[in-house]
Amino acid sequence: MDEEFEAALKPDYLARGENPEITLLYLNTGQRLTVPRWSQEAKRAIAFGQAIETAPSNPEFAAKWHAEMRSQVLEKWTKIEHSSSKRYLRHEDPYNIFMDFDRWCQERGVPSLPANEATVVLWMLDRIADDKMEVGHISRNALAIGKFHDLTGHPPRHLADTVRKDAQRALDFAKSALRRENVPLMHWRVPAKALDMFPNGEVPRRFDDIAA
Repeated sequence: MDEEFEAALKPDYLARGENPEITLLYLNTGQRLTVPRWSQEAKRAIAFGQAIETAPSNPEFAAKWHAEMRSQVLEKWTKIEHSSSKRYLRHEDPYNIFMDFDRWCQERGVPSLPANEATVVLWMLDRIADDKMEVGHISRNALAIGKFHDLTGHPPRHLADTVRKDAQRALDFAKSALRRENVPLMHWRVPAKALDMFPNGEVPRRFDDIAA
């Protein structure tokens, strides 16, 4: 496309509050590439399923992108639930579980959709520490967040399983650390210790891999 034409298009997009660029996430490689929104390459990559649009690097446009993604997913969920005969108890309703996660994310200024695995783990540990989630409900809550996440079309597509395993492993590692310190395993000490050990929600696969 002619450079002068591109230069003329950008101010028009910005004047409307729209991002003149699109950030692509290539599904096979994980590569991110930012190109003009009118790029034929971007259109082809999306059309052939090679890439999807993802959050832009510009913070202002990223916030708008995440907000639009959230609205789209909630709309999709509403349509799914209207066509379903399922009835949930309040503490089992995926919508209630997700909205709790969503509020928690808003309080911390992080996006709830697409979900970040470490963020979901941190939310779980925080809720367990505050007696707002039972350890036995980890799988249920992970599945609920995973269902909403799947509607974004963004990888990873096995978030629920990863989150469940990471949260449980964080609690197991916390128990091991407390035993080494000869501290009684009170129910409230374990999640508090896990939060202290994994403040960013990232949990290694082996206890020996935990930084001293």
